[in-house]
Amino acid sequence: MAALGAGTLSARAQENVFPDPSFESDGATGVARTGHRAAHLKVGAKDHWQGLRGELSVEPFATYRASGYVKASVKSGGLFALYCYGWNSFDWQWESNVPLETTDQWQRVETTFVASADKAWFHPLAVIDAENSEAWIDDVVVARVKSPAATMAALLGKDEPSAAEVQLLARYFVFQGERGLAEELLDKADAYTKADISCLLGRSTGDRAERRKWTAKRIRNGGLTCTREG
Repeated sequence: MAALGAGTLSARAQENVFPDPSFESDGATGVARTGHRAAHLKVGAKDHWQGLRGELSVEPFATYRASGYVKASVKSGGLFALYCYGWNSFDWQWESNVPLETTDQWQRVETTFVASADKAWFHPLAVIDAENSEAWIDDVVVARVKSPAATMAALLGKDEPSAAEVQLLARYFVFQGERGLAEELLDKADAYTKADISCLLGRSTGDRAERRKWTAKRIRNGGLTCTREG
């Protein structure tokens, strides 16, 4: 039984959660590393933002490794592979991506990411302020490589976690029902992060007086409106 359990856990860790990883259902023909299709993103006139696909189902607070094979022709602006992000109370947060350069050979790229919810925004290819550029990606794999507990333990072990990491820890504590631990993070937070955590704590309580308290703390730290559900 022990060996079977270990095998099951290993299989779960290696499971590819990205649907249609070779893009055989909706990719472009003519250029493919395997199969007959690959994802293709092309821009002519300058485009501020564009990304292929969107939400991806994941386990909250687990670490995922994303990888794939890319070709690209980058003339101007930014082309990115494996562009992942979430939302805190106000903005994009927890971004991870691989900037692309021109290459006519398939190159393997990878990155890791952690999501604060059961959905992550994940774009196999994306552009920011790019023009006259294009890229292909094939054989994408997104697999869990670290459990939520192990991921958060690594952050808790840091002497000076980043603002983004503090915001992620706050969400983990609220998710676990440990609101007091989320409040303790305010002592090491900058004003923006204090506003974000105050928004999180106010939004996640059913007590009106408690909500008013956190609304006041959010406003004092510059967070006028909780615009997101992250």
